[in-house]
Amino acid sequence: MQNKTPNFYGRDPIHHLSYLPPIARNLANNGAGRKEGKNRYQICNGRIANKMVHPSGTAYHPELDTRNNRDGKSCDEYPFNSTYESAGMPRGEGGKNSKPVSDATQGTECIQTHAPKLPDGKLKLYDNLAEPAPTWRETCGRSSMSRNVNSGSMSGFGAFAQAVRLLDEGEYWVQIKGFEDCDPAPDTVTCAQRP
Repeated sequence: MQNKTPNFYGRDPIHHLSYLPPIARNLANNGAGRKEGKNRYQICNGRIANKMVHPSGTAYHPELDTRNNRDGKSCDEYPFNSTYESAGMPRGEGGKNSKPVSDATQGTECIQTHAPKLPDGKLKLYDNLAEPAPTWRETCGRSSMSRNVNSGSMSGFGAFAQAVRLLDEGEYWVQIKGFEDCDPAPDTVTCAQRP
């Protein structure tokens, strides 16, 4: 999403993300705020016709749940719901996405993908064939994926935000080894994440 969508949200310091703190913390700072859950609702849940369609091939990863060895399907959105760049955040409330989603069609305006597990154990994002193919003019993405993968991948973000004292609208970017050299030109973007 960073390399292929038109605004490159979160790719580097020039195309940064702006932190939207949890509402309780934001209210304490400046008397205003928006629940980041509203952004998630707008992108992932919304009206029945707009809800994320979870393809049957979306992979489960119960091995990542150390307590119950269970998993479920989850909607992962980008830009994150806890940013002002979330396409679910309206401009009237400080949203910075160049094209926020409408109330009528919500997250169906985003690029639609899902994450199956391949026979060799690798994970890849594929188009969600139940939805229209991307035009690459979309300013957001949502993907059907493992709840354990989704929650685990960002589990350390809260500690990071506190450690660097990230405040309301604080700027940051997301850098993952191997993804910084993805070629966005072809229809299929190939990235090889490295340790």
